[in-house]
Amino acid sequence: MKINKENRLRYCLLLACMFCTGLLTAQDPIFAYVQNLQGKASSGNVNPRKYQTAKKVYDDLLQARGDLRKPAPEFVMNDGQQYVAWMNPVALQIGLEESAYDVCMGFGADSLNALAALLGHELTHYYEQHDWSRNFARANTNLESAQFVAGKDDGIRQETQADYLGGFLSLSAGYNVYGIIPRLLPQVYRSYGLPDQLAGYPPLSDRVGMGNNASTQLKELQTVFETAQYLSLLERFDEAAQYYRYVLQTFSSREIVNNVGVKRALAAMNLYNQGNAVCAAH
Repeated sequence: MKINKENRLRYCLLLACMFCTGLLTAQDPIFAYVQNLQGKASSGNVNPRKYQTAKKVYDDLLQARGDLRKPAPEFVMNDGQQYVAWMNPVALQIGLEESAYDVCMGFGADSLNALAALLGHELTHYYEQHDWSRNFARANTNLESAQFVAGKDDGIRQETQADYLGGFLSLSAGYNVYGIIPRLLPQVYRSYGLPDQLAGYPPLSDRVGMGNNASTQLKELQTVFETAQYLSLLERFDEAAQYYRYVLQTFSSREIVNNVGVKRALAAMNLYNQGNAVCAAH
């Protein structure tokens, strides 16, 4: 989904106003997969073929999410080596570095799955509004509770949720991402020449552990989703709707919301037909 010129102008004006009122600084933080500010800065465009491949995966994820309540972020790529991937809530962008793309391509048959896991992670930061706690803390620097809200524990929760829900989003888009993140993280760190401990991030071993935990949770949610599909095939529509509603408690997408409505309607039609059959029998 493209942001039209009118909306882009509005965002630029809003950004300018926020700078003028001191709500933002020139160093406003982004959600970066890593912070490697000593790494190579972006100096130019990337290979068009690489961009188109990554953009196709990104568009699939947007389509699977189907969330029109917020404008879709623009997808960008550069040739830097500072962030791997990122979400910028101010510029309204999801970004990917060419070096990170190359790491994903090293996964062979799982290369597109690795891309989906990485981009799904950043899209989850955006759609789950993970920037809220940071904004709250910056707007209330004099409150101890504000610093608690944006503390380390909240950051870890957000990263785990981004792996978990980003994984389910990827599965919804047709990408098999089970176990990808725990394999991808060490490859990224090695390729970028990063130490296992980065300032502001959990140790690499902890990030891998959180990725494994997210994969376990993802498997459980996917099992519920597939059970709903099987119940639909058996025409047990009311039960299928209940399973889809369980998924909605954790992950919302246009497809799942539609599934709940359709299964409820089909269940009602079955009751109506059964009632007519009883009346006809009498």
